[in-house]
Amino acid sequence: NVYYRRPLVTGTPTWTAPILVNWFRQAQGMATKPLKVALPGPLTFAVLAEDQRNGQAKPEQLLREMAVVLRQEVEALVAAGATHLQLDEPALEPNQPMAAAGIQAINEVFHGLKATRWVALYFHDVTPLVSMLAALDADVLSLDLVTGPAQR
Repeated sequence: NVYYRRPLVTGTPTWTAPILVNWFRQAQGMATKPLKVALPGPLTFAVLAEDQRNGQAKPEQLLREMAVVLRQEVEALVAAGATHLQLDEPALEPNQPMAAAGIQAINEVFHGLKATRWVALYFHDVTPLVSMLAALDADVLSLDLVTGPAQR
C-alpha cells in the first residue's frame, strides 16, 4: 500500500455530475445485500493531492473544497438508493496538523444524510484522537487494529 496515483489539482475542484452513481446502480442490480460505497475522505484527498495552483491555495482550502465536492457526490448516491456510505481517512492520524479540520470536513460531508455513515481509519494508533473522534457525525467508526508496536 505504498503506491498511489496522486490527484493533481490545477483549479478549484467542482462537481458537475455523479461519478459513482452508475457503478453503484450496476452493482446494486447484482447484489443480494445492501452495498456500502467507499470514497476517499476529504482530509486524505487534500493531504495526498498535489495542489498545483502556484501557492494560491493552502491545504486547509483544498480540504474545504473537497468536502463540498464529496457532499454533492454522496447526496447523489443517497438519491440513487445508497444506504451505506464510507469515507476512508488513512490521513486522519495523531500527527496530522489538520486533524480537527478533517473531522469538521467529514461532518460537513455527512451531516443530515439519510444513510448509515461510516468513517474508516487505517495504519495508526488513533488513541490520542479519541476525544476528537467523538465529535464525528458518523454512525460507524471502523478502526484498523492490526497496526501497533507489537506488529512492527
